Formats: sequence, C-alpha cells, structure tokens
Amino acid sequence: PSLTSSLIEKMSKASIYARAHFKPRGLNSKHVVICGNLDSVLLGEFFAELFHEDHDDVNLKAVIMQPCSPSPSMVAVLEDPLYSLLLTYLDGSALNEADLVRAQIDSAIGIFIMTNKNSANPDQEDAKTILEHFCIRRYLSQNPKEVTMCVQLLRPENRPHLRESKAEA
Repeated sequence: PSLTSSLIEKMSKASIYARAHFKPRGLNSKHVVICGNLDSVLLGEFFAELFHEDHDDVNLKAVIMQPCSPSPSMVAVLEDPLYSLLLTYLDGSALNEADLVRAQIDSAIGIFIMTNKNSANPDQEDAKTILEHFCIRRYLSQNPKEVTMCVQLLRPENRPHLRESKAEA
C-alpha cells in the first residue's frame, strides 16, 4: 500500500504534456512538428502564418515538442480559441526516440527546428540545433520518406555542419 500511494503521488505530479501523444484525426489529417527553442519566437505570429487561410490547408495540425512544461505565453497560445484545436503540446525532446514516436514525426509533412535568437553562445545553440536535426534524420532514415525540414541557425559559418549531418543521416 505504501508503494502504491507513492506511485500514485509521483504519477499525479507528472505533467499531462509528458504523457500526451499526437493522434491524427481522419485520413486527410496532416501535421507539422515544431521543436527546438521556442522561447524567443513570437508564437502568435508564427502560428498566424502557419495556419493562414491563404495556405488552403484546413486539415493541418501542429505538434509542439519542448523538453519542459509550457511557459505562460505558450499556455496562452494553446488556449487561444483560434489554435486550441490545431495545436498539440508534448513535453519531450527531439533527442529521444520515444518522444519522436509520440509526435508521430515519421508521418509529419514538415519539421521546424527553431533556435534561441537571443543566445549568449550562438555556436553552442547552433550545435544543439544541428544535433536535434541529426537525431530526427537518423530516426526518419528507418522509414524513408521525403519530409520538408526547416532549420534555423544563428551563424552562417555553421551551415556546413548542417550539410554534414544530412550526409551522415
């Protein structure tokens, strides 16, 4: 009984976002995965463009994968009536294969890897972004499918490293 109560206590502390999975709805459902660092991204503007009516894709959903619970600004976007049915937030990492499975990344039509534009160490930030790109590419190579990937880098000097990670994947 004491172990059971301890387990129940630990489970209640776990974030709902850490247990969530993306589930596509319908055969025409499409989704994109957004990961990396979203702290410095203007989320409202990003999602307004992603879901703009000019794109003519009413079945598009977005899966946001971050290694932490959502920030207050992210919660505001997730609860916004314009986006609440279009967004799924997952507490997870692109470096973890189980989290990539939860995000259904192998069936995504696009992947965005964002970076922290305000980073004090741009080379370190780019290295983290390239590592996430490499892990996603390696996972996707198990089930080859053409996926559009948009990767933000801070320093143009780091682009050759991104190309090398594509060649190795």
